[in-house]
Amino acid sequence: MKAYKYRVYPSKAQAIEIDNQIEFCRKTFNELLSLKKLAYNQYRASLGRKHLYSEVKGTKEVVQANSKHCQ
Repeated sequence: MKAYKYRVYPSKAQAIEIDNQIEFCRKTFNELLSLKKLAYNQYRASLGRKHLYSEVKGTKEVVQANSKHCQ
């Protein structure tokens, strides 16, 4: 198996967009982690990946809240 390393030199606009995407992912991950902890602490229920994915797909609140902070 070969491994390759690439160096990326984004423009300022691209760097801002990359930072926004990373920030969005971080906030979404933290929101879902918070939901998972809340479910466990209140109901002793473990939320799986499938349930968390349906939460994100089913609601636009997480996306809208996180996208406002990224811009």
